[in-house]
Amino acid sequence: MKKLAARDFEDLLQCAMPVFEGILDEPHDNYIQKLLFTVAEWHALAKLRMHTEDTLASLTRATKDLGRQLRSFATTTCMAFDTKELPKEEAARGRRQSQKKNTSASTTAQPAAQGPKVKRFNMATYKHHSLGDYVPSIRRFGTTDSYSTQPGELQHRRLKVFYVRTSKNKALRQMTKHEAHERVVRTVFTRVRTVQRLQQVITRQGKPQPSQSELLGVEAKPYHLAKQHHHISTSINSTRNIYDLIGEHPEDPAFHLFIPKLKKHLLSRLLHPNEWIENEDFSREEWNEVQILGDRLYVHKTLRVNYTTYDVHGAQDSINSRSHPDVMTLKQQDHAQHPFDYARVIGIFHVRVQHETLSPDMQELDVLWVRNFHVDTTYCSGLKQKRLTRLAFVSGAEAFGFLSPDEVIRGSHVIPAFAYGPTRDLLGPTLARQCFSSDILDKAFVWPEEREEDDYCYYYVNFFVDRDMYMRYHGGGIGHYKVEVTDIADVEGPQDADHEEEIVADIPADSGSDSDGDDEECGSETSAPASDTEGDDTDSDVDGDRAQLEENILGYDQL
Repeated sequence: MKKLAARDFEDLLQCAMPVFEGILDEPHDNYIQKLLFTVAEWHALAKLRMHTEDTLASLTRATKDLGRQLRSFATTTCMAFDTKELPKEEAARGRRQSQKKNTSASTTAQPAAQGPKVKRFNMATYKHHSLGDYVPSIRRFGTTDSYSTQPGELQHRRLKVFYVRTSKNKALRQMTKHEAHERVVRTVFTRVRTVQRLQQVITRQGKPQPSQSELLGVEAKPYHLAKQHHHISTSINSTRNIYDLIGEHPEDPAFHLFIPKLKKHLLSRLLHPNEWIENEDFSREEWNEVQILGDRLYVHKTLRVNYTTYDVHGAQDSINSRSHPDVMTLKQQDHAQHPFDYARVIGIFHVRVQHETLSPDMQELDVLWVRNFHVDTTYCSGLKQKRLTRLAFVSGAEAFGFLSPDEVIRGSHVIPAFAYGPTRDLLGPTLARQCFSSDILDKAFVWPEEREEDDYCYYYVNFFVDRDMYMRYHGGGIGHYKVEVTDIADVEGPQDADHEEEIVADIPADSGSDSDGDDEECGSETSAPASDTEGDDTDSDVDGDRAQLEENILGYDQL
């Protein structure tokens, strides 16, 4: 924790809640979680680049709440623990006292340090005292990013450099002369540089000029319009055959029902090109009419999503399956408790499709292969509850799916809930778990089983990763569409029977039936040989070995 900049402490604060969860016993753990949430919320509001009356009112409430939380922390949690300085701090204090004793002119003996000193939380500081001045200052001078003390501080440092060069006699006149000399030298240097650049331009005329990427030694990013929602490369250099990919991993749950789900997704997009219809039901004959040309996936590494921030600026998130895989989309159900859905991108590709009636000509569609999260509605969360939204991976047949890049709002920061630990109950061995070294659709991908990572039981959505993300949950962002964000309410502490019935009624069906879905999945796999004869349609677009591969591995009749 030494030599950290302000941005480092900001990053630590934004990610602190899951890390500190469960370290202390109750009720102190609850106090710590509320305090960390309040500090992060106050910090997010204070740093907004565009304020409204609503956000200033929220900042006023957050400031009052922060004061109460700090006083409660000082009088309750801090008093419950005997906190002392660290051994290295004690040793450093002893060295300072010894040095002071040796350099002191007094012959009086100094008392030796008797053990570590008691360290208490100190609220009597100017930083705490000035918290209440932020809202009046913003109303009077503007947002906190519109002014800075840095220019004056840097100029003061420059003056001190000039003072060292003087004889300390009539220093002001000498400092003025030094500044005048420096200004003249800077003017001459600027003129010389201008002449040199003109000469270089004349010399280069008629010669081929290197591109910007060659000069920088890096690959230039492809240009795309900012008004486009997203960008995925159109390269066809990296391809995978669908049947080869599935045949290489027949037991992997990530590839179960891969082709039926993909064709249903593509058919839904062909039928409704301007809207997203979730879980639309199609018969086997309907989605079998979708033809994937060459049975090929054209694989890509990165998805870039453009979005408008709360202060009406353009911004871009880069999504890839190795380091920034989590995305958020708008929930389709009306009157949902939480307005967003979340997913982890495990593959990015485009396909060339044809349909006899919907798309007679070849059409390219970008597709995201995702692993779905579901919001844990049994956990109270939201800004009023002072808790981050808790997620868990979906298990069963709906664990994996496909998503249109047009539905992605932006990237999301999802943090593991470390207090609940990892689990292997959701999925068996699979290539779909997060991997930071390669892409699972890459031909060169090799996953040693001993390196496979476990899933965590729960995850948290970080509201405070940046100011734009916070405003999506707070509401009122000028550049955002209006989305009603409500808390997932619950009762802390003992619950009566009536309230428990209300909570159970609010749990989504797939959230409570994960184990049933797993049982059905296992039963369907054991009955696969019996489904070979039942699913042998004469009008199928595949035959021979390919039909057997689809029936045995993909399980058509299970969809």
